[in-house]
Amino acid sequence: SFTGTTHVGSMAEHMISHYVDMFAGDRHPGTSHGEQVGVATLTCSALQNRILGADSPPEIRPTEIPDAALVGRYGEAKANSMREQTAKKAIDSAMANSLNERFASSWDAFVEPLRQVMVPLDRLTASMTRAGCQRTAAELGLDVDFYRDGVRHARFSRDRFTILDLAGDCGQLEDFAAGCG
Repeated sequence: SFTGTTHVGSMAEHMISHYVDMFAGDRHPGTSHGEQVGVATLTCSALQNRILGADSPPEIRPTEIPDAALVGRYGEAKANSMREQTAKKAIDSAMANSLNERFASSWDAFVEPLRQVMVPLDRLTASMTRAGCQRTAAELGLDVDFYRDGVRHARFSRDRFTILDLAGDCGQLEDFAAGCG
């Protein structure tokens, strides 16, 4: 109601959950959107802590939209829509250069306010543990490799720039995804 859009409340965590719902098929464990978002919240927190906790800024590159992979995943008609959604938030060379210059000159000033309000991953994990929530893809009953694919590819489903996009455009998403779940 404050912003007039759900964009700020439905980001990477929800995109990962939607990926699960769209592509799990018979492998879907029957978990709810909320349960999946909870696990994805821990995943995204780990990624945010990794990037924002670094002593030096990430090196941002222009967004590469994987056209062939989108067609393979969604079919030609839906792939066009996914391309359009991704293009709205894509970083071009000029924007990448501008962001890299800004981060190089003021990384600490940029991340410090974020670090002050960021909830530490261990605190989130402890809270979810106390509440008896699932914390991993395996605890949801999801195939971990499938979940990792969701972390890698969910960023191409909406026009919302999230930590998945930042990590992807910095070349960090693939390695991160390989170790999560």
